Amino acid sequence: MDVTAIITRYNNPVEMAARAIKSAEGQTPAPAEIIMTLDGGGTCAGWYHHTILRTLRPDDCYGSWREAVYHARTEYVAILHDDDWWEPTFLSSAMALMRPDCGFVFSQQRIHFSDRKLVNFAWLNQTGYCESRSLAARLRETQDAMSPSCVVARRADLLQTIIPGGVPFAPRRVLCGPDLLITALLLLRYPVCGHVHEPLCNALAHDGSTTMRAHLDGLTDEMQRNYDLAWRFYDALAPLVEEVK
Repeated sequence: MDVTAIITRYNNPVEMAARAIKSAEGQTPAPAEIIMTLDGGGTCAGWYHHTILRTLRPDDCYGSWREAVYHARTEYVAILHDDDWWEPTFLSSAMALMRPDCGFVFSQQRIHFSDRKLVNFAWLNQTGYCESRSLAARLRETQDAMSPSCVVARRADLLQTIIPGGVPFAPRRVLCGPDLLITALLLLRYPVCGHVHEPLCNALAHDGSTTMRAHLDGLTDEMQRNYDLAWRFYDALAPLVEEVK
């Protein structure tokens, strides 16, 4: 399959990263290659048996995403955080919806809390295509977060929408925001995006996750400010995109 799976390795427990790698290797069919980034000093010792596993050690989190995308040898890329994991049909289901006018494809995500499970994007109702501007408006209304782990996009587009260092002019203390900016910029580029109405991506809510850590560190307001800045970039660029069209 013409997809590169990029696993972003943070400082999460080895067991989580092993689960992420296993879920990438277990895709049916398998991705063309797997790249792992070492964003936060986490190790991947013992996993070199995978012949297509490569490691990168850039200094900045989002810069490492872009570096990994740059090294990908396929047209399409899927980024998987090391504390998330995919169901076996995630990549194939997403690729089945990819077409020239489609900017990216995303699936529902099942979020695992200690006492419950939550599935997002229930309001989309069915698998198919979403008009990009309408989806952007709905995402702002519901404040649903679209994790990169549930998205498949083109390598060329990600190289232009992943901004190293985070959301411009935003505080560097919070890592949240650039993921939303990637989504917003892709929604400006294409008329539609695809949606798989099935939770084929899983996320674990734990104290070490980026979002939970921001809440625990008292940085909730800064996190929201980053999200607001991402949408402000979208608003500023939207009229310019219309003029070019």
